Amino acid sequence: PPDSIEHHDQGEQYYRPGRDGGGVTTTFAWQLWYYRHLEGIGDGIEVEFVDKTMSGHYVLARDEMDKDAFLWVPGLGLTEAERLGGATKAERIGTRTMANFASRRGGNPLRTFSQKDELFERLRRYTMLQAAPEIKFKDLEGIVDVQLYYNQLPFQVRHDLIQITSQDYLVPVTWFFDSSEFTFRPSGESEIATLNVYGRVETMTRRKVYAFDDEVVLTRRAGQQQAHGSVYQRGIPLAPGRYKLVAVVKDTYGGKIGTLERGIHVPEPSGSTELRLSPVILADRVQPASVGEFISDPFVFASVKVYPAADNRFQRGQPLGFYFEVYNVTADQQTLEPDLDLQLELFKDGNPIPLPFRDLHRLLHRYSDRFFAGSMLNTQPLEPGLYQMRIAVTDRIAGASDEQVLKFRIVESS
Repeated sequence: PPDSIEHHDQGEQYYRPGRDGGGVTTTFAWQLWYYRHLEGIGDGIEVEFVDKTMSGHYVLARDEMDKDAFLWVPGLGLTEAERLGGATKAERIGTRTMANFASRRGGNPLRTFSQKDELFERLRRYTMLQAAPEIKFKDLEGIVDVQLYYNQLPFQVRHDLIQITSQDYLVPVTWFFDSSEFTFRPSGESEIATLNVYGRVETMTRRKVYAFDDEVVLTRRAGQQQAHGSVYQRGIPLAPGRYKLVAVVKDTYGGKIGTLERGIHVPEPSGSTELRLSPVILADRVQPASVGEFISDPFVFASVKVYPAADNRFQRGQPLGFYFEVYNVTADQQTLEPDLDLQLELFKDGNPIPLPFRDLHRLLHRYSDRFFAGSMLNTQPLEPGLYQMRIAVTDRIAGASDEQVLKFRIVESS
């Protein structure tokens, strides 16, 4: 997070500072993020993001002209030098990139240049800002490099798929820990255990695609000995393909290490514009996200928080949550509203199970370019055993439908 954010709305009249050449123009919506200090990068760092498409999608600005809505409009949005006749807008645009200070000053004579405004210095700074964070736990990275395997510390991992764009996916990877396996130390009136978590995603040829590490702190009441589950999640952006996830966990107090490997298959986009459902995520808990939480935060999907179940097993009497997304929904051309129908069915041994839901379509909510549904079921009426859940969505306007079927198990509460 920056130390401060300066907001500017779409169509706002902007008085350029002297370092940008002065004058008045109209801008796209943009934000200026300011950092007093960033380790390894410098002091007084300013970063601009501009929404050129007027869709709420902000991108990193290449230079100070990116936010100018009149940049390519002759006679409007002039700098002071252009207004006074000492320069032309064509010269300013023509020397925008790949030009030395003398050429750029010729295109904007009244602009005050500083070293940090120099094009290549700005690109260098932005490259450093977007660099991957350095791995702190070199010992865990080394375990993966030499392909060592440990089972001193058992844990589970599951991954899910959420489509972000037509080509890219966010893969939330969730770690499940049993707190009784860790070494806790006193800390005031509580006890804490500290875990070092390292994860790496590789292609089938062992080319590293994504790597990260994190420190996870678990807290419990002093003297509490019963087993208690803890979860940790990391969202990994991936393009279509086949990958291998290698996960390593180390108990820093006890010294135990656990490793685990999982395959990840990110499907190729179908290219179809017909209605489509995402894979359904079964969860231990689904709840509204807090203000300020976004899909880049752990467990946040659309506008809800989803805590996935480790193995789709649920104790009787404990809530069963589900979450899915709906893509390529058609809107009525007059009302601009969709017309969706949702079916949710449970089966045990081929027999349907009555559900208390009414007006199921009310579970569907719009989020950006898609719809989503996230809710909870009461499992108390469900006898222990293996169940099937069928979720089907129909787009009445387009006459298209899609469905997902998955299995889960109800066990007696311990």
